[in-house]
Amino acid sequence: MAESLVRAVDTRGEAAMWLLSERLPDWELAVVVVSELHSAIEAFWHGIDPAHPLHHLPSSVPARQGLKAVYGAVDRLVGSLARRFSDATIVTFAAHGMGPNNSDVPGMLLLPELLYRRSFGRPLLREPSSWLKAADGVPLLDPDESWSRTIASALGERQSLSKLAHKISRRLFRPFSASAKKAATTSVGPSYRISIGCLQRSISHIGLP
Repeated sequence: MAESLVRAVDTRGEAAMWLLSERLPDWELAVVVVSELHSAIEAFWHGIDPAHPLHHLPSSVPARQGLKAVYGAVDRLVGSLARRFSDATIVTFAAHGMGPNNSDVPGMLLLPELLYRRSFGRPLLREPSSWLKAADGVPLLDPDESWSRTIASALGERQSLSKLAHKISRRLFRPFSASAKKAATTSVGPSYRISIGCLQRSISHIGLP
């Protein structure tokens, strides 16, 4: 993963160089966003933070090396732009700092589960027994397992929820006649499509395809 992210940063730098020097050379303000650092830190943070619950794993060593390699690639990107556009004022910044991700479990697991239980009166998530027996309370996957398959087996009603999303989508549009639907394409249509997209993305957070 680190090697792929380094290549991505290098490619991003080449694209930015072409864009600013050849495609749009008369620019006055340019913004180059490097998103690879975000992906790298999410995956490799356990190699940096001694307090991370996975820091003791053998993967922490290559994780630390990989994260440093991605930072090195970003440094090369900034340096190449600074050399190429020496008359420009270059500012580098991060929108916010990075660190342990403490939001996924409450936001993407517990909240949907609580909403489901409140709506249907029964649990959706059925945690595998191996999770309950995990050392230090941190469940790890076996080499032949994947998170997608594990979550799919824990969420037994995922297909019924997918059908629920489609039913809600149809009901949203049912009041419109054929002519109203045509008008909605340029008026309220996009808003409804955005709502449906948000609904489908929200449901996908709890393991739906």
